[in-house]
Amino acid sequence: MRVFVNELAIKEACSVATPPHAPLMELLRIRKDSPVIRDVLYCAGGLSATEIRTGVTLRALAQRMSREHVGLLLNWIDRMGPFIEGDRQVVEDDLFYFDDIEVTDLGLGEAARWILTARQAAVLSMLAETTSRFAESALGVIHGFQEDPFNHISVPNYWAESDLAAALQEAAPEPRTWHEFLASARTRYDRLLIGDHCYAILKSRPYTRSLASAIERRLDVLQALMEEMNSDGSLTSHGQELQAQQFKGECAPFGDESDTRKQSNPQRFLFPNPAGAGVLQCTWHGKVRIQSYRIYFEWPVQPPHRQLRVCYVGPHL
Repeated sequence: MRVFVNELAIKEACSVATPPHAPLMELLRIRKDSPVIRDVLYCAGGLSATEIRTGVTLRALAQRMSREHVGLLLNWIDRMGPFIEGDRQVVEDDLFYFDDIEVTDLGLGEAARWILTARQAAVLSMLAETTSRFAESALGVIHGFQEDPFNHISVPNYWAESDLAAALQEAAPEPRTWHEFLASARTRYDRLLIGDHCYAILKSRPYTRSLASAIERRLDVLQALMEEMNSDGSLTSHGQELQAQQFKGECAPFGDESDTRKQSNPQRFLFPNPAGAGVLQCTWHGKVRIQSYRIYFEWPVQPPHRQLRVCYVGPHL
């Protein structure tokens, strides 16, 4: 399933919320806290130009947030995407309305196009009031002219994070092999570069959902950490807190190998480079308690700090 940001709902919510940028903060929080939603959430390239009220764009409203949150929002909706325009569906008679508002180039229009092409789609609506017209489980979109439509399309609509996450989990096929698991992980974790060597290690070992879930929990942390990393490799304040929680202390979920182990057999920690030729020495690792598995990754992250290379997933070395 693909999910699209409902710009009309954002416009309505920001016009009545206190403070007005609260719906934008909630949208950012959902995207950060829920990888299953973030991985399928698309927005229109012109989202930042959406007028909340006459003369006030979403971009201008966002400037009331902290510098960190403004950067995260604009990096997403202005630069990184993913955007509707990058994978826009093609249908005949490309004209769509919601009530009397044309939504051809908006999230509702693209969701309708996906449904017309027999694909699963929905929209995410930010709400400030439960009486909103967007507090409906489905929104009716007209395909064609209002007075003479070709179709009436019912677009699934979500405003509660938990409901949308549950729907996405139900729609996604459950991995049954390590190959399927890693394929899914590479899609979900766009800030991680998971090397082929991981599959070379895992393919001969039985796949179990409990072990896969435990590995996912560690990958979730690495993804979240990378999302808090600036272009110069520094971490935001939230990223520093996350690193302190996960990387420090004897019982921390992540840690470096002891000097004794590194010195006794340094070749043990050389892995094929996920980015191409050569090898990487990785001694930092995530600890998976089930079956004493380990996830070895580069640390610190090398410039341009876009992706963290995961070199090994498998039994304790």
